[in-house]
Amino acid sequence: MDSFLNFTGKNILIDGGARGIGKATAQLLSELGARVILLDMKEQELAEAKAQLKGSNHITRVFDLSNLDKIAGTIKEIATEVGGIDGYVHCVGLRSYQPLKVLDYTSLQRIMNINFVSFVEVTRQLLKKGNYNTGLSVVAISSVSSINGGAGVAAYAASKAAIDGVIRSLAPELAKKGARINSVMPGQTHTEAYDEIIGDSEDPVLKRQYLGLSDPKDIANSIVFLLSEASRMITGAAVPVDGGYFTS
Repeated sequence: MDSFLNFTGKNILIDGGARGIGKATAQLLSELGARVILLDMKEQELAEAKAQLKGSNHITRVFDLSNLDKIAGTIKEIATEVGGIDGYVHCVGLRSYQPLKVLDYTSLQRIMNINFVSFVEVTRQLLKKGNYNTGLSVVAISSVSSINGGAGVAAYAASKAAIDGVIRSLAPELAKKGARINSVMPGQTHTEAYDEIIGDSEDPVLKRQYLGLSDPKDIANSIVFLLSEASRMITGAAVPVDGGYFTS
Protein backbone atom coordinates (compact mmCIF):
# COMPACT_ATOMS: atom_id res chain seq x y z
CA MET A 1 0.00 0.00 0.00
CA ASP A 2 1.28 3.48 -0.87
CA SER A 3 2.49 5.01 2.39
CA PHE A 4 0.73 8.28 1.51
CA LEU A 5 -2.60 6.46 1.50
CA ASN A 6 -1.98 4.19 4.46
CA PHE A 7 -4.42 5.23 7.19
CA THR A 8 -3.64 2.38 9.55
CA GLY A 9 -3.98 3.62 13.11
CA LYS A 10 -5.69 6.85 12.03
CA ASN A 11 -9.00 7.98 13.54
CA ILE A 12 -11.22 9.76 11.03
CA LEU A 13 -14.44 11.49 12.09
CA ILE A 14 -17.15 11.85 9.44
CA ASP A 15 -20.44 13.62 10.05
CA GLY A 16 -23.25 12.91 7.62
CA GLY A 17 -21.66 9.50 7.22
CA ALA A 18 -24.78 7.36 6.85
CA ARG A 19 -25.12 7.76 3.11
CA GLY A 20 -23.93 9.54 -0.01
CA ILE A 21 -20.47 11.08 -0.09
CA GLY A 22 -19.91 10.53 3.63
CA LYS A 23 -20.67 6.83 3.35
CA ALA A 24 -18.44 6.41 0.28
CA THR A 25 -15.60 8.22 2.04
CA ALA A 26 -15.98 6.01 5.11
CA GLN A 27 -15.86 2.86 2.99
CA LEU A 28 -12.70 3.96 1.19
CA LEU A 29 -10.97 4.99 4.41
CA SER A 30 -11.83 1.67 6.06
CA GLU A 31 -10.24 -0.14 3.10
CA LEU A 32 -7.12 1.97 3.66
CA GLY A 33 -6.89 0.92 7.32
CA ALA A 34 -8.55 3.83 9.14
CA ARG A 35 -10.83 3.58 12.13
CA VAL A 36 -13.92 5.54 11.12
CA ILE A 37 -16.21 7.38 13.51
CA LEU A 38 -19.56 8.07 11.85
CA LEU A 39 -22.00 10.72 13.05
CA ASP A 40 -25.51 10.99 11.64
CA MET A 41 -29.07 11.45 12.84
CA LYS A 42 -30.37 8.49 10.78
CA GLU A 43 -29.88 5.56 13.15
CA GLN A 44 -30.83 2.69 10.83
CA GLU A 45 -28.83 4.00 7.87
CA LEU A 46 -25.91 4.64 10.21
CA ALA A 47 -25.93 1.00 11.33
CA GLU A 48 -26.14 -0.18 7.72
CA ALA A 49 -23.22 2.03 6.73
CA LYS A 50 -21.09 0.70 9.58
CA ALA A 51 -21.88 -2.90 8.58
CA GLN A 52 -20.40 -2.23 5.13
CA LEU A 53 -17.05 -0.98 6.43
CA LYS A 54 -13.93 -3.11 6.31
CA GLY A 55 -12.62 -3.94 9.79
CA SER A 56 -14.37 -4.13 13.11
CA ASN A 57 -13.19 -1.21 15.26
CA HIS A 58 -15.41 1.50 13.80
CA ILE A 59 -17.71 3.69 15.90
CA THR A 60 -21.10 5.30 15.29
CA ARG A 61 -22.92 8.05 17.12
CA VAL A 62 -26.51 9.11 16.47
CA PHE A 63 -26.22 12.87 16.59
CA ASP A 64 -28.08 15.90 15.23
CA LEU A 65 -25.66 18.69 14.34
CA SER A 66 -28.36 21.28 14.92
CA ASN A 67 -27.74 20.64 18.65
CA LEU A 68 -24.79 23.01 18.62
CA ASP A 69 -24.47 23.15 22.41
CA LYS A 70 -23.92 19.38 22.58
CA ILE A 71 -21.07 19.24 20.07
CA ALA A 72 -18.34 19.95 22.64
CA GLY A 73 -19.28 17.04 24.87
CA THR A 74 -19.69 14.63 21.97
CA ILE A 75 -16.29 15.48 20.49
CA LYS A 76 -14.59 15.13 23.87
CA GLU A 77 -16.19 11.73 24.45
CA ILE A 78 -15.14 10.44 21.05
CA ALA A 79 -11.60 11.79 21.28
CA THR A 80 -11.16 10.27 24.73
CA GLU A 81 -12.41 6.91 23.50
CA VAL A 82 -10.20 6.70 20.40
CA GLY A 83 -7.16 8.61 21.64
CA GLY A 84 -7.43 11.73 19.46
CA ILE A 85 -8.74 12.53 15.98
CA ASP A 86 -6.47 12.52 12.92
CA GLY A 87 -8.99 13.65 10.31
CA TYR A 88 -12.42 15.24 10.15
CA VAL A 89 -14.79 15.26 7.16
CA HIS A 90 -17.89 17.46 7.23
CA CYS A 91 -20.39 15.86 4.85
CA VAL A 92 -23.63 17.39 6.11
CA GLY A 93 -25.40 19.51 3.52
CA LEU A 94 -29.05 20.29 4.20
CA ARG A 95 -30.63 21.29 0.89
CA SER A 96 -33.45 23.76 0.46
CA TYR A 97 -35.42 25.31 -2.37
CA GLN A 98 -36.90 28.58 -1.13
CA PRO A 99 -37.27 31.70 -3.25
CA LEU A 100 -36.53 34.95 -1.44
CA LYS A 101 -40.21 35.73 -0.86
CA VAL A 102 -40.57 32.67 1.38
CA LEU A 103 -37.03 32.53 2.78
CA ASP A 104 -37.58 33.54 6.39
CA TYR A 105 -35.07 33.96 9.21
CA THR A 106 -35.89 30.65 10.89
CA SER A 107 -35.28 28.48 7.82
CA LEU A 108 -32.18 30.44 6.83
CA GLN A 109 -30.69 30.12 10.31
CA ARG A 110 -31.41 26.38 10.41
CA ILE A 111 -29.60 25.75 7.13
CA MET A 112 -26.65 27.92 8.16
CA ASN A 113 -26.42 26.23 11.56
CA ILE A 114 -26.41 22.69 10.17
CA ASN A 115 -24.32 23.25 7.05
CA PHE A 116 -21.85 25.85 8.29
CA VAL A 117 -21.94 26.77 11.99
CA SER A 118 -21.76 23.12 13.08
CA PHE A 119 -18.65 22.67 10.92
CA VAL A 120 -16.90 25.57 12.62
CA GLU A 121 -17.95 24.36 16.06
CA VAL A 122 -16.77 20.77 15.49
CA THR A 123 -13.46 22.10 14.17
CA ARG A 124 -13.13 24.44 17.16
CA GLN A 125 -13.75 21.62 19.60
CA LEU A 126 -11.37 19.26 17.79
CA LEU A 127 -8.53 21.74 18.12
CA LYS A 128 -8.71 21.67 21.92
CA LYS A 129 -5.87 19.92 23.73
CA GLY A 130 -6.28 16.16 23.82
CA ASN A 131 -8.97 16.02 21.14
CA TYR A 132 -6.70 15.80 18.09
CA ASN A 133 -3.40 14.38 16.97
CA THR A 134 -0.67 16.41 15.28
CA GLY A 135 -1.17 16.30 11.54
CA LEU A 136 -4.95 16.67 11.80
CA SER A 137 -6.55 17.29 8.41
CA VAL A 138 -10.02 18.85 8.15
CA VAL A 139 -12.05 18.57 4.94
CA ALA A 140 -15.49 20.08 4.36
CA ILE A 141 -17.86 19.31 1.51
CA SER A 142 -18.71 22.56 -0.21
CA SER A 143 -20.39 22.81 -3.63
CA VAL A 144 -20.10 24.50 -7.01
CA SER A 145 -23.12 26.44 -5.70
CA SER A 146 -20.76 28.39 -3.45
CA ILE A 147 -19.64 30.25 -6.58
CA ASN A 148 -22.43 29.68 -9.10
CA GLY A 149 -25.72 29.84 -7.27
CA GLY A 150 -29.20 29.53 -8.69
CA ALA A 151 -32.70 30.83 -8.16
CA GLY A 152 -34.25 29.40 -5.01
CA VAL A 153 -31.07 27.97 -3.50
CA ALA A 154 -29.77 31.12 -1.80
CA ALA A 155 -29.59 29.62 1.68
CA TYR A 156 -27.79 26.46 0.57
CA ALA A 157 -25.37 28.40 -1.65
CA ALA A 158 -24.65 30.89 1.13
CA SER A 159 -23.87 28.10 3.60
CA LYS A 160 -21.39 26.55 1.17
CA ALA A 161 -19.81 29.90 0.33
CA ALA A 162 -19.39 30.47 4.07
CA ILE A 163 -17.44 27.21 4.32
CA ASP A 164 -15.09 28.20 1.51
CA GLY A 165 -14.59 31.60 3.09
CA VAL A 166 -13.92 30.39 6.61
CA ILE A 167 -11.28 27.84 5.65
CA ARG A 168 -9.09 30.59 4.19
CA SER A 169 -9.09 32.37 7.53
CA LEU A 170 -8.76 29.26 9.66
CA ALA A 171 -5.88 27.77 7.66
CA PRO A 172 -3.10 29.91 9.20
CA GLU A 173 -4.57 29.42 12.68
CA LEU A 174 -4.67 25.65 12.32
CA ALA A 175 -1.16 25.57 10.87
CA LYS A 176 0.17 26.83 14.21
CA LYS A 177 -1.28 23.68 15.75
CA GLY A 178 0.10 21.35 13.08
CA ALA A 179 -3.24 20.97 11.30
CA ARG A 180 -4.64 21.69 7.84
CA ILE A 181 -8.11 22.61 6.54
CA ASN A 182 -9.58 22.44 3.03
CA SER A 183 -12.85 21.96 1.19
CA VAL A 184 -14.00 19.99 -1.83
CA MET A 185 -16.49 21.55 -4.25
CA PRO A 186 -18.45 18.77 -5.97
CA GLY A 187 -20.66 19.24 -8.98
CA GLN A 188 -23.76 17.11 -9.38
CA THR A 189 -23.17 13.77 -7.69
CA HIS A 190 -25.32 10.65 -7.85
CA THR A 191 -26.28 10.35 -4.20
CA GLU A 192 -29.57 9.39 -2.59
CA ALA A 193 -30.31 13.09 -2.10
CA TYR A 194 -29.76 13.70 -5.81
CA ASP A 195 -32.27 10.99 -6.70
CA GLU A 196 -34.77 12.45 -4.25
CA ILE A 197 -34.48 15.91 -5.79
CA ILE A 198 -34.04 15.12 -9.50
CA GLY A 199 -35.88 11.81 -9.79
CA ASP A 200 -36.68 11.05 -13.43
CA SER A 201 -36.45 14.71 -14.44
CA GLU A 202 -33.80 16.02 -16.80
CA ASP A 203 -30.97 17.70 -14.94
CA PRO A 204 -30.00 20.92 -16.78
CA VAL A 205 -26.74 21.20 -14.82
CA LEU A 206 -25.38 18.16 -16.65
CA LYS A 207 -25.36 20.16 -19.88
CA ARG A 208 -22.50 22.13 -18.31
CA GLN A 209 -20.97 19.26 -16.32
CA TYR A 210 -19.58 17.70 -19.48
CA LEU A 211 -17.70 14.82 -17.81
CA GLY A 212 -21.06 13.53 -16.65
CA LEU A 213 -22.68 12.81 -13.31
CA SER A 214 -20.14 12.13 -10.55
CA ASP A 215 -20.23 9.03 -8.39
CA PRO A 216 -19.78 9.49 -4.62
CA LYS A 217 -16.53 7.54 -4.95
CA ASP A 218 -15.15 10.29 -7.21
CA ILE A 219 -15.61 12.82 -4.43
CA ALA A 220 -14.37 10.38 -1.79
CA ASN A 221 -11.10 9.95 -3.70
CA SER A 222 -10.45 13.69 -3.50
CA ILE A 223 -11.36 13.83 0.19
CA VAL A 224 -8.99 10.99 1.02
CA PHE A 225 -6.20 12.75 -0.89
CA LEU A 226 -6.73 15.90 1.18
CA LEU A 227 -6.74 13.85 4.39
CA SER A 228 -3.49 12.15 3.43
CA GLU A 229 0.16 13.16 3.67
CA ALA A 230 0.18 13.38 -0.13
CA SER A 231 -1.50 16.78 0.24
CA ARG A 232 0.65 18.03 3.13
CA MET A 233 1.36 21.36 1.37
CA ILE A 234 -2.30 22.12 0.64
CA THR A 235 -4.34 24.16 3.10
CA GLY A 236 -6.98 26.87 2.87
CA ALA A 237 -8.00 25.59 -0.57
CA ALA A 238 -11.42 24.96 -2.10
CA VAL A 239 -10.82 22.17 -4.60
CA PRO A 240 -13.33 21.76 -7.47
CA VAL A 241 -14.37 18.21 -8.31
CA ASP A 242 -16.96 19.45 -10.75
CA GLY A 243 -16.84 17.31 -13.88
CA GLY A 244 -15.83 20.37 -15.92
CA TYR A 245 -18.70 22.56 -14.72
CA PHE A 246 -16.57 25.63 -14.01
CA THR A 247 -14.94 25.55 -17.44
CA SER A 248 -18.12 25.22 -19.50
